[in-house]
Amino acid sequence: MQQQHLALSVIAPEKTDLLKQIAEICAQYQCQITEARFSANGQNHIIMMYIAGSWNAIAKVESPLLALASQENVFLKLTRTEMQAAQPTLLPYIVHITSVSAPQTLDQLLAFFTSNQIKLNDLAVTQYLANRTQAKMQTIVMTVLIPVETHLADLRESFIIFCDEYNLDAIFEPDRL
Repeated sequence: MQQQHLALSVIAPEKTDLLKQIAEICAQYQCQITEARFSANGQNHIIMMYIAGSWNAIAKVESPLLALASQENVFLKLTRTEMQAAQPTLLPYIVHITSVSAPQTLDQLLAFFTSNQIKLNDLAVTQYLANRTQAKMQTIVMTVLIPVETHLADLRESFIIFCDEYNLDAIFEPDRL
């Protein structure tokens, strides 16, 4: 039996236990949450997830999820999707950046990778105050996909020069999962 997939995006008020309710509905209809991101910042919770199941199970789970959204007064978007096919010609690398918080940092990083024909696969940005000094800092963690024909030493050197130019502390290493 071939698995079907559903992408789900949610913005919900902080007070709800929506994540638990979504997990219960998925379990009830024999659907598996295969990937999920959850963030509880500010007055809202943000949830993004992929749900897998048989064609019949995915068809059945959609209605209760939409009903839950209307009951809880939350934004919920469901989209049928296909999971990413194997990409043996791309190498996954993790990029971890720490820097003083600046609005242009992410744009500069994305421009660097785009100009080098490197795909973005995953991204997390966190802003915080440094423990001892209260300096406004940011951490950016990315998984990027590098074409196998890319000369890694040249790319690494270009990336180090880029980071030095913009005063970014960086780690650039293979994803070992």
